[in-house]
Amino acid sequence: MRIFQVLEFNQFNTGSVHQMFQAATGLRERGHDVTVISRPDAIMQKRCEDAGVAFAGLPLRHHFDLVSIRQLRRLIREKRPDVIHVHKGVAHALALAATWRRPVGAFIVNRGVSFPLDVWNRAKFRTRRVDRIVTVCEE
Repeated sequence: MRIFQVLEFNQFNTGSVHQMFQAATGLRERGHDVTVISRPDAIMQKRCEDAGVAFAGLPLRHHFDLVSIRQLRRLIREKRPDVIHVHKGVAHALALAATWRRPVGAFIVNRGVSFPLDVWNRAKFRTRRVDRIVTVCEE
């Protein structure tokens, strides 16, 4: 299975980066073709290469980053992922835009916080294009 792990953060000082990287390497160990898509970073790229995981560096600057949307659409067209797993808000917004009229097999979103969603974020999570949401829980 071809899987994209998408996260705008790339430093190993946040839990989301560790979680994404562990998911990517675990899936790779199980025989999947995994690509990490994150902001360009030599350390992230090296760790991915060492683990046998492909790496694509995209700007992923903000929710409406047209350059990143275009580049992500190109990667989707070239690699044809079966699953796109996004880990934070910017990655979520850009991947939704990049897959508009180009659906993928499964679109999975992490939600790592428990505070209420605003109107914009509520729409991102409730769209029919999101297949699964991985959430944190309270106690």
